Amino acid sequence: MTEDYLHYVWRQKQIEIQGLQTTAGQDLEVVSSGTQNFDSGPDFQMGEILISGQKWVGNIEIHLKASDWFRHGHQHDPAYESVILHVVYEADQEVQLSNGEVIPTLELKGILDEYPYWRYEQLVQSKGFIPCQPLWSSVNSEKRTLWIQRMGVERFQKWSDRIGDSVSSMDSPETWAYHWVARALGLTKNSEPMLELARRIPLSMAKRHADRQDQLLALFLGTAGWLNEKPADEYQRTLKREFDHLRVKYSLTPMEPVQWKTFRLRPGSLPILRIV
Repeated sequence: MTEDYLHYVWRQKQIEIQGLQTTAGQDLEVVSSGTQNFDSGPDFQMGEILISGQKWVGNIEIHLKASDWFRHGHQHDPAYESVILHVVYEADQEVQLSNGEVIPTLELKGILDEYPYWRYEQLVQSKGFIPCQPLWSSVNSEKRTLWIQRMGVERFQKWSDRIGDSVSSMDSPETWAYHWVARALGLTKNSEPMLELARRIPLSMAKRHADRQDQLLALFLGTAGWLNEKPADEYQRTLKREFDHLRVKYSLTPMEPVQWKTFRLRPGSLPILRIV
């Protein structure tokens, strides 16, 4: 068994999501498995679960063994303080957050159908450019065509619904465009933090400072949490003074640095440069 396979199982919902229980005997229902995170931090973000009927939304971490939490040093990383569920193949140890709260744990051993794992391993070990290519010819051509068409329609529908829902929740098309441009500027890894930044700085607020670039920079960089450190030069001190004033004026709450992803990014994709 490998951790990558457990990621696949969780992402593709290859386990029965009804009738689950945590290792503490609490009823568990998986509403959403979340979005897989390929950067530093928890494995899945914005997951949604019900524990004994109580709704929880947050990050989900996956390991082969529960003790891997400590072996990987997560107990020292604040990015893991928002984990709401620990999914493991084998629950060999209880895991707690820094405040002593026990993290709910789902053990997959005994409830996971392991036969597909061996098929998965065959595909992973395949030397072909597309692992399932040798099996393609065995699928009826009509079925292949219908399958491709269905995937295209599902993808279109997913984004149509998402955009439609977001438009209906905005006060104007201009605000909707502002949020989605911000999201796009975050690229793949920082789309959600950029969207959160746009939510914290309403378009009307940004417009009040449109004629002052220094105030705009201070407003966005400060709210993003990039002006929390001790200023290194006079320019940074000027921006920080400006933001300290705007922070009080608008009752702004800066974002946490752990919300931003900087690992394995090209310089031009760094969030601070995308914000500027």
